[in-house]
Amino acid sequence: MISRRTGSICDTATRYAARTSTKQHEQRVQAREDSPLAVEHRYDGEPEVVPYMNASPHFDDYRSAPGFGPRMPDLSRQQCPDEIDDLSGHSEVASLQVAPQASVQYTASASELADATDDKWLTSDKANLYLWLVRTDDVKICLENGGLGKSTARNRLSHTNLSGNSPAHCGGELWFRDARSIYLNGGSSRFTARSPRELDDIAAGFRAAGYGVCNFGWDEDVGAPRRTLRRGEIQWL
Repeated sequence: MISRRTGSICDTATRYAARTSTKQHEQRVQAREDSPLAVEHRYDGEPEVVPYMNASPHFDDYRSAPGFGPRMPDLSRQQCPDEIDDLSGHSEVASLQVAPQASVQYTASASELADATDDKWLTSDKANLYLWLVRTDDVKICLENGGLGKSTARNRLSHTNLSGNSPAHCGGELWFRDARSIYLNGGSSRFTARSPRELDDIAAGFRAAGYGVCNFGWDEDVGAPRRTLRRGEIQWL
């Protein structure tokens, strides 16, 4: 049995936006005022210039929720010593920003409308697969198989490369449909989502940061986040 819990995610996203504290709002305003950066995006063929705003404050309610605190990574599947090297300061690693996200690759997968039973249509797109990680102080994203990933011994990036083998909250995979919408799962052997609620709350954090979210959801049969998504199951939040 697969739990999608889409209604609860929408409700949670609304609560996230409504409960944003004055302090968090002031931090975002101050960050915008302190930053001289203005990022040009091209969305639907039109140029758009927006100030850079870090999306991390939108995940603060999730971070503070009982049972979702930071934990050390599960290294039971570690193969190479450099999997725990801290690469989070590399130029290919970005902090998630309030939508639209700058300078990202969009998934090259075929139309969502074709073959509704195909569950590999998206996950086979390894070239545009990003790792995401909610840290205590930031939300990091990076291509798993980009130049940085290919420079590692196992030829792809690990979530512990984004955490530096330090505690973090949760990680997974995502694909950008465009600069304002993502396909999201909790696929991480190091920092996997601990429950459907945790994955829903993280999806709500992305939604509150301005992204349309298609959450792969939770597989009740195996008690873990789903790693595949059929086209016929796509639901946007």
